[in-house]
Amino acid sequence: GSISRTLAAMLVVALPEAKVREMLPASMSIAAVNAEDECVVAGTAKDLRQFAARVAELDAAGPLLPLDAAAHCALLDPVLPAFLAAVSKIRLEAPTLPYPSNVTGTWVTPAQATDPQYWVDHLRGTVRFADCLRTALDVGPTVLTELGPGQSLSSYARRMRPAALAALPALRHPNHDIEDTTFTVQAFARQWAAGAQVELDPLAGAGRRRLTLPTYPFQHQEYWI
Repeated sequence: GSISRTLAAMLVVALPEAKVREMLPASMSIAAVNAEDECVVAGTAKDLRQFAARVAELDAAGPLLPLDAAAHCALLDPVLPAFLAAVSKIRLEAPTLPYPSNVTGTWVTPAQATDPQYWVDHLRGTVRFADCLRTALDVGPTVLTELGPGQSLSSYARRMRPAALAALPALRHPNHDIEDTTFTVQAFARQWAAGAQVELDPLAGAGRRRLTLPTYPFQHQEYWI
């Protein structure tokens, strides 16, 4: 994509957060920290064009996100009061399941989840995805499922814990030539093989039969005679 054709833009930068903050002008923001060595920056097209040139000198410029907008940055500031007013009219309740907060990178608290200002911070602040991954993985053996097309988020998880993690996409990438239902059913199977408790009843239907199979996944290891 071309920065010059947009008013606002977001760029992937292959540098640690601390280094990006050193280089980033005050008019731009770190929209997301996805990995130890990868951030997403956002701002006006003019600012981003200049910043991209600096990052290119370090051979750290990644792709532009395919958006003619810039999230989690100062360009949102004019709408934040209206957003706060709108959220304040909604009855917020504490979550019944624990989840890591993109605002803090650790487990969300009932006080945060029921505070309208928290959701303003959620809209405006940096998405701390890498910290959220660490928080989830520190619990112990985990099977992660990416709910959305593609596997960009699950690839971050595999990079963080490459040897001891199942991180599986649930939906096919638009470029993959496979039928949607087939891909998702295979994703259920991979989750089950990795040890997740998968609810299989919704998959039952006409023309399907239950088969008795081993309760362990085959390891695909060769043993020479």
